[in-house]
Amino acid sequence: MRTGLKISAFIVAALLQQSLVRAQEKEVVMIVSGHVKDSVTDSPIEQATIAVSNSDISPVQTDKNGKFKFIILASKPILMRVTKEGYAAYEKLLEPQGKIELTIKLEKPSSRKSVAMTEFRSKSYISGRVEGLSTSEYRDYKILVYVLTDKWYIHPWAENAEGRGYASIRDDGTWRISTVWRGYQAYRVAFLLTKRTTYAPPTVNVVSENPDSDLLSKIHFEAESIIEAPEGI
Repeated sequence: MRTGLKISAFIVAALLQQSLVRAQEKEVVMIVSGHVKDSVTDSPIEQATIAVSNSDISPVQTDKNGKFKFIILASKPILMRVTKEGYAAYEKLLEPQGKIELTIKLEKPSSRKSVAMTEFRSKSYISGRVEGLSTSEYRDYKILVYVLTDKWYIHPWAENAEGRGYASIRDDGTWRISTVWRGYQAYRVAFLLTKRTTYAPPTVNVVSENPDSDLLSKIHFEAESIIEAPEGI
């Protein structure tokens, strides 16, 4: 009998503890609403999916204005996840509270930055294109051009001037810089995507068997293209 009484007392204590926990974990009616926008353009994103982990609530989608709203009972923090094809997923832990208004900005996966020459006209100009930058970033970058003969020389002039010492990036992602012919055919030509604030040394000495590495080790760049120099540069 004493054993039975001990077991009954244990069960009663466990039930009381569960009741106490439930009383402490009072459920709150959460009204969660807001907007989902593109992080770059700030335009609304339609049909983004909002789901809550470990919940019976069905996922909701944003309307044409990027708006969403859902109501959920919660006693613990909930994990909200926002997804949209072409964008990186967004997650946020929400504490139980009455009303929550959110502005969520989704980012597109960062693409690899690249720079390339698209056209060359001796004694006239070099033009090209960059990839992997948003349009709002163009003004923060520039293109440096170097040619290799006995050493690397900045091309066409050792001047901190647009179109002469560097090329700016246009609104469509293209760039253009003048070119000159000095009577000595270059071996290599390098195109470097750098920040506007990057210092461009006028020359870089070749000290190893790898002249490309000698150049790249001297300049902080975010994308590069080094090719055999076209005739006339």
